[in-house]
Amino acid sequence: MSQERFSSLDGLRTIAMLGIVAMHVNANMTVHPSNILLLSEILNYAGDFVLLFMMISAFSLCCGYLERFRNGSISLEVFYTKRYKRILPFFALLTFIDVLFCCVGNHFSFDQTVFGELWEAFANLTLLFGLVPGNGISVIGVGWFLGVIFLFYLLFPFYSTLFSTKRKAWFAFVISMVWSVAIEKYFAPIKGSFSGNSCILVVAPYFLSAGLVYIYRDALKSLFPPPRLYFFKVVVLLYTVLFFVFPDNRFAYSNLLMYSLWLIYAVVENSAKKSFLSNPIMVFMSSISMEIYLCHMMFFRFVEILHLEKFFTNENALYFTTLTLVLSIAIVFSVIWKKIEKKVVK
Repeated sequence: MSQERFSSLDGLRTIAMLGIVAMHVNANMTVHPSNILLLSEILNYAGDFVLLFMMISAFSLCCGYLERFRNGSISLEVFYTKRYKRILPFFALLTFIDVLFCCVGNHFSFDQTVFGELWEAFANLTLLFGLVPGNGISVIGVGWFLGVIFLFYLLFPFYSTLFSTKRKAWFAFVISMVWSVAIEKYFAPIKGSFSGNSCILVVAPYFLSAGLVYIYRDALKSLFPPPRLYFFKVVVLLYTVLFFVFPDNRFAYSNLLMYSLWLIYAVVENSAKKSFLSNPIMVFMSSISMEIYLCHMMFFRFVEILHLEKFFTNENALYFTTLTLVLSIAIVFSVIWKKIEKKVVK
């Protein structure tokens, strides 16, 4: 089957990855950059870009597999095997490095801390830790995202039935919103159940909203031809600016609305001849975005050892130098991995 390709998603995926890396570097530094051009506000919020990652993953999965599940042209075994091959090898490599450094740090004395590392490494290697409520995995801590994403992959055949008609999709989206509110208002504070973005019922509206955008992709393209697209760009830009300029006025799921607008814009702009979301740099960065996301904190710890604060008196210069080093090393490491990935997977 010919699969529809949305190259504009490369830009969104790159923006999400860069925002998350920038936030993590800022959050883990002892000295933070000054608030120039809303930099602090954006960095404080950018960690939530992981939800945008989830939406892009859901939309991409719909592009590749929704129709194939509907007509039975792909088996579950093939689908799950491809998911494991895409995620597990690189994640396993990082997990091994993490455990190795833990053992070295403890001088190979297998105390409870190291045993804990080994249990969490086992959880990582199965990719099933998203099934453990409040797992709090510290081995590759940013990998909690993979737990949620892989759980969505496991449930995707079920999701594909919800996307079979527009009525079912909207009904499922409304139910997911009610579930999310129920967890926030009742199950988390009263029942003491785990809440947060690593709970798939909390983030289900983001997955389902991406599915809705996919279902209406053709209608959206017709709704926003090139003349109207410029107006839509202004609306998206205005809402985004207001979102960051007035953080106190955000409402529940205002970020869901913003990410949905970004995704719609990417889908509509995909047919444009020139798009900044699908330029060669965006395409390249997108191809290694997951690898950069998973490994950047490991390399931040290496850069941290350099104590760059001894050489910089300006906090902004220190931050951007640290960010550039972390990102550069992560890019090189990810590119090297891509060159040997096929052999490792085989």
